[in-house]
Amino acid sequence: MMLDSYYLNKEKTDLIEARQMSDPIVSLKLFILKETIKYENLKEYKNNKIKYMLL
Repeated sequence: MMLDSYYLNKEKTDLIEARQMSDPIVSLKLFILKETIKYENLKEYKNNKIKYMLL
């Protein structure tokens, strides 16, 4: 019985999260996060590359 309740609640939560993901503001925030991560990784890669070139 408890397991059924858990799965029903999980399905409801998944549906709510899916609805929120289609919100334009959430999409924009995820896009900004993705670009920020990409920029930071690229910056770190370039810094490491320069360090190794100087060795």
